[in-house]
Amino acid sequence: KKTQHTVIFTDGKSVLQSLENANPESPACQSLALSISSFINTFAVKLTLQWIPGHSNIQGNERADILAKAGANSQQHDRPITLQTAKQIIRSNKEWMNEWAMGKTGRALFKHMTTPNPKDAINDLTRQEQVIIFRLRTQHVPLNAHLHRIQPKISPQCQM
Repeated sequence: KKTQHTVIFTDGKSVLQSLENANPESPACQSLALSISSFINTFAVKLTLQWIPGHSNIQGNERADILAKAGANSQQHDRPITLQTAKQIIRSNKEWMNEWAMGKTGRALFKHMTTPNPKDAINDLTRQEQVIIFRLRTQHVPLNAHLHRIQPKISPQCQM
């Protein structure tokens, strides 16, 4: 069987440096090194890990890099889950997304957010700020046009 050459490109320079230095203090590094070794032995490949620059001059990614580095340097908790638990989480997420897409309530909000996005900047706002934005988006603000819908005796025209 011919040995195959495999190249894995990564922008994780610190990961490559940790592997190169064989950092024995990092359980994550030890685990990764064992996985790589197992991969090489199982598939009889010659493996090259190649660093490539990532996020170069892409707006917002510098902050992402800073946060990623902070996360990588923080204490890592090894909390494995079973395959059954992982499947249940995936199934629950699919059910929730289906309910969101097919539900009868929240349709005014659904027009502005067809799929929830955890990366949406609105998630960084306080609950009060989120409420204000969604009220503006759905036109449920205490202006005459909205007040007229709930209490028709109020004129929908601005008094000014």
